[in-house]
Amino acid sequence: MKSYHLTKDGNTWNLRPEGAARPVVHADTKVEALGRMRTYMHHHPGSVTIHKENGRIQAERTYPRIAGPKHTKC
Repeated sequence: MKSYHLTKDGNTWNLRPEGAARPVVHADTKVEALGRMRTYMHHHPGSVTIHKENGRIQAERTYPRIAGPKHTKC
């Protein structure tokens, strides 16, 4: 499963695949970036680490939601 990070870079919020230099989604606000991220992730399964403005981790989400850890068998 591919991993992505939503982070603030200067004045924009970017969603980047782990290890990639170019963002796949960018927006001026975090709210706008989250909306675009949801749309993008609907067609690109993976896990997203959402960071706060200071860089600390705020949340982690898996898309599609059914692929999340609560829904998988051990």
